[in-house]
Amino acid sequence: MAAGYPIRRIEKYLGADKRIIRVMTNTPSMIGEGAAGFSLGQNATEADANSVEVMLNSVGIAYRVEEKLLDAVVGVAGSSPAYVFMMIEAMADGGVKMGLPREIAQRLAA
Repeated sequence: MAAGYPIRRIEKYLGADKRIIRVMTNTPSMIGEGAAGFSLGQNATEADANSVEVMLNSVGIAYRVEEKLLDAVVGVAGSSPAYVFMMIEAMADGGVKMGLPREIAQRLAA
């Protein structure tokens, strides 16, 4: 899993003959609600792609994309959950300020 490391750079260090798949996922994967994108290197096989897709789908959803689109995956799926979490926390803080217990405010905001 490598944000900002293109496949060609990884191949440079590991060898161009290696079967490489670059993956970008996000923290919601830890609770089975993740979103990921992945791209195949020049020697990765369809069987490799299927294995990675099954693995990633076990913790959320996965999309095979052209490598040039992985930066967009980072922006949409990788970074945006952090902003949503901040918004939920701010909404819960507002609920607490208005008198709700924190646990209730967090559940309502989420």
